[in-house]
Amino acid sequence: MIIPWDNLLNLPVETASGEALGVVSGVDVDADTHTVKMYRVKSRGLIKGLLNDELLVASSQVVSIDKERMVVSDNVVGERALNAKKIVQVARGTSPEVTSTLESSQK
Repeated sequence: MIIPWDNLLNLPVETASGEALGVVSGVDVDADTHTVKMYRVKSRGLIKGLLNDELLVASSQVVSIDKERMVVSDNVVGERALNAKKIVQVARGTSPEVTSTLESSQK
């Protein structure tokens, strides 16, 4: 399948497990082979600016692309996503560590 640039730009990107990552904002092309090496994904995260707003996804990490979305390997987000999730949990007061600390201090 060939996907025109106009359809690729702003295409939603998610992990294989369904985690929304953002939208395609650009590509890096190998000038010698004329192939896409990296996709640039602009974050639509909850805490914009706290984490790097652009994620680079190697073409080898892409599981599928169609006219609806791009699906990438779960390992694309790795440690960065885990840290972001912890930050959001702490900010919301739903972190297990924060909750147990609060409960201990109230006894």
